[in-house]
Amino acid sequence: MEFSNALNGIKKIRTSEILSLIVALLGAVGGGLLLGAVKSAKSVEDAMHAGGSAVVGGSIIAVIAGILAIVAFILQLVGLNAAGKDENRFRQGFIIAIVGIVVSLLQTVFAKNALLSGVFEVISSVISPVITYLCIDGIINIAKKLGNDEMAERGTKLFKIIIAIYAIVIIVKLIETIFSSGEVVKAISGVLAIVAGILTIVALVTYLKYLGRAVKMLE
Repeated sequence: MEFSNALNGIKKIRTSEILSLIVALLGAVGGGLLLGAVKSAKSVEDAMHAGGSAVVGGSIIAVIAGILAIVAFILQLVGLNAAGKDENRFRQGFIIAIVGIVVSLLQTVFAKNALLSGVFEVISSVISPVITYLCIDGIINIAKKLGNDEMAERGTKLFKIIIAIYAIVIIVKLIETIFSSGEVVKAISGVLAIVAGILTIVALVTYLKYLGRAVKMLE
């Protein structure tokens, strides 16, 4: 039994996730540049100058990250569509990705409405783990059809780990959305954002390893 479409699609999804990991790392670097520059300043003037330089550097990183994010999303869509020809779970993932676009547009439209914007942000944060679940489940289904029980079992365990990580990330974002005012809250929110970023990177790396195993299984 051949799954050439699934192989082609999963390869693209894997490349998309690699780019997403790079984007996450660039975001961490950009934030670190700004924080480090301001902390190392010895006066208000130095802080403003350092902050300005860091903003320029951060802007360049943001542009690069933005371009990579767009490329990653396009590759994800193409990959899900291709793999969906062999396994229905990937087709479902493609539909969810399209829903994600609509949600992002609605979030932009209602940006001035804090409540609605927050709701759409939370929904948007759920889109990614749902797609991840569908991809893992799709690989599990293919593995079972190929008689690769070890790969199927590994996918089941991985799914539980990734969902736990994403659940924590979503809770962090909920806290940020609900408690958005006050200096102390902002400080806590900043720390939580860093925690969420680290957990996201861990989830991406773990998922990437499984996608790599899936590619080897289908080659």
